[in-house]
Amino acid sequence: MELCFQYFHQIETQSSREEMIFLVVIMAPTRKFKSRAQKRKEKERREALHKTQVGSLNKYFNSNKEEACQVVNENTSEEPEQVVNDHHIEEAEELNQSENEENNEILNEDVHTAESNQSENEEINDIINEDVHTTNSTEEILFDMDDPGNWNRTYQNITDFLVERGPKRDNNVIFPKDKCDRCFSSKHYFRELPNGEKQERKWLVYSVSLDKVFCFCCKLFAKKHLVGQLADEGANDWHNISDRLKSHERSRYHIGSMTSWMELAKRLKLKLTIDASEVKSSIISRIKEAKYFSVILDCTPDSSNEEQMSLVLRSVNVSATPIVVEEYFLEFLKVADTSGLGLLNELLTALKTLGLDVNDIRGQGYDNGSNMKGKNKGVQSRLLEINPKAFYTPCACHSLNLVLSDMAHCCPKAESFFGVIQRIYSLFSTSTKRWQVFTKHVTGLTVKPLSETRWESRVESVKAIRYQAPEIREALMHLVNGKEDAKTKSDAETLATYNLQNFEFLFGMIIWYELLHVVNNVSKVLQTEDMHVDTAIKELERLLSFLQKFRETGFEESLIEAKEIASEMGIEPVFMKKWTIHKKRQFDESSSEAVTQSAA
Repeated sequence: MELCFQYFHQIETQSSREEMIFLVVIMAPTRKFKSRAQKRKEKERREALHKTQVGSLNKYFNSNKEEACQVVNENTSEEPEQVVNDHHIEEAEELNQSENEENNEILNEDVHTAESNQSENEEINDIINEDVHTTNSTEEILFDMDDPGNWNRTYQNITDFLVERGPKRDNNVIFPKDKCDRCFSSKHYFRELPNGEKQERKWLVYSVSLDKVFCFCCKLFAKKHLVGQLADEGANDWHNISDRLKSHERSRYHIGSMTSWMELAKRLKLKLTIDASEVKSSIISRIKEAKYFSVILDCTPDSSNEEQMSLVLRSVNVSATPIVVEEYFLEFLKVADTSGLGLLNELLTALKTLGLDVNDIRGQGYDNGSNMKGKNKGVQSRLLEINPKAFYTPCACHSLNLVLSDMAHCCPKAESFFGVIQRIYSLFSTSTKRWQVFTKHVTGLTVKPLSETRWESRVESVKAIRYQAPEIREALMHLVNGKEDAKTKSDAETLATYNLQNFEFLFGMIIWYELLHVVNNVSKVLQTEDMHVDTAIKELERLLSFLQKFRETGFEESLIEAKEIASEMGIEPVFMKKWTIHKKRQFDESSSEAVTQSAA
């Protein structure tokens, strides 16, 4: 093996003392045919090297850079110059003696092997050492970043580098056999499609150090509580590896990781990446500069039915000109305990991690859930026990939404009205053929489903029918006269004849659209980032004033609009008569006990 020793002079230190550092770089020889014994010895040496390097990458990402530099300076100052020189010269002599016996001798600690891909390794070293700057010593770090077994902890810059370069494979690796005389085969790098074609599994990578296979994208992007064996400790069940790979590539976690991989690769190519950690650090700095802040929490289940709590902080940006109030979304917190105590503990843990003091909270805002606003065991009451200055304000928009919901549920005719709106949407949206019929007759607004949580947003569902009732009736009659199944024809005829042609339905449609339109406008104003309490009070007072006025004049105005629509549709503008049904009185009942029922 050819050894090339290069000597470099280190710059003078602050104490004007010159230190000499010798770097020994091993130049890889040209590839020659090796015997099986030589390959076995080389594999044993490589495995020993990987074991010594496990966790060595983490020390180069110390948050306290000054301490790292100080340790390096102390180590270099303690050893005399002569000892360093003698140490490297002795190692060089040992390497020369063993040159004829072994082709790839590995140096200890201070001397690392520069293997075939030396240029790429040097680029990796630059990324690893970008945060480690020393003035008194120069250290060259060689690390096998192609091996997924070394990805125990990856930082954002390492992830970006791996994604930009893509997964690498060594096609000359001899896969070792396990105790059952089985081993990994390169044929698993491809999967066979039903039509006989083969598709490459670019995400599958093999770890030489661990003799296991990993999923490239899941190893880098999968959430820790959702990862499988291919993304965590690796898979080496060679007997069932084919089934394991097939099930993994069909899982939604793998598909999500593949999407994240492709998106990041595209952003890196276009140079549109954002350093999330830097953005988050900048937000925390602004909040600490303002000192006081408010917390806004809300919980919702994600696609995997895991409860997630969003953490939003609201503070004054004193560095802006002029000074403004801003809201910052920081993160989603996984919640296992949704009780008031469990949510409070998650909040306190998150604030401690961010370096924020709970005593600096001056406001808290949540929805009207009992675990949030409860006066005894809710989050707001428990937080007030810790910090009495954390004033609680319920979400005004959510409170308004609950008022509107309760108002609708207390009226049977209102529930029937919204049921018709949902049935019209379901009839057309559940079939592409029926949807084409709808778009053919209705060229404006499309029908929309009803929102179960945001009542004020139902104005969009009512609006489509409010301004297009004649066209929607024509689309329904087209279904009645078309080649549809019996159930579809029956539903379409009922909606067209007994609902849209009902003057009472048209009258309710006008009233509900006016109410939802006004409430929706107020709700949007209440959700703006720069909303203040005094402005919110004024908006709610305007809404109350509108409702009071609508009680006095709104009925007559809505009745006039409903008659105009009825005249356009050829409907008689009269309400259906109510018939009174008298229950037959028995011989032992008095006249005062007679019960009457009304029927339309």
